Amino acid sequence: MADRDFAPPEFRDWRYRSTALNGGNLLPNRVGAKFTPEETATLAAWAVSQGLWVGTRKPTGIHVIANSRERLDLNDYGAPGRKAEQYAQRQQAYLDRIEAERQADRDAFAAAASRPFILATFGEDFANAYNRRCLADYLDGRTEKFTGLMSWKWVDGFKALGIDPEGQRVDEVLRWLKKRYEEAAS
Repeated sequence: MADRDFAPPEFRDWRYRSTALNGGNLLPNRVGAKFTPEETATLAAWAVSQGLWVGTRKPTGIHVIANSRERLDLNDYGAPGRKAEQYAQRQQAYLDRIEAERQADRDAFAAAASRPFILATFGEDFANAYNRRCLADYLDGRTEKFTGLMSWKWVDGFKALGIDPEGQRVDEVLRWLKKRYEEAAS
């Protein structure tokens, strides 16, 4: 791309193929496709409005040249750029959804009645927000089963309560933990 950014055109179903350092062709996005006369006019007008020189205007491609000796790459403004923008939007929506779920887990754990017992037993960093919420839901009776995952970081907490998790089934260890919680709560 030249040393400046271009405004994106309204018609973006095209790709750029460089034929020189500072020029190339705007081609239809699909192989074998042709630009309509309206698309050709729209793209040529866009290129001129961006300070590019427009040469040959054919249904199979439009030749453009920049008035500089810097590399010209216009793919960010055509179909490849549109696809990259759509991917970035989907990726951001996914990350926003994941963060919202994590925040909901943190909020649910912060409001749980069993939170002080859990933190006193296992410490602050024994599990992620989801597994802490799952444990709190189980201990507080909101769920019948613990649906999270346990790791080696839980072992010291179990041993401090007098529960040896070695060789025990997970559901048995959790029943004992729930019993200890109920004893401590009463």
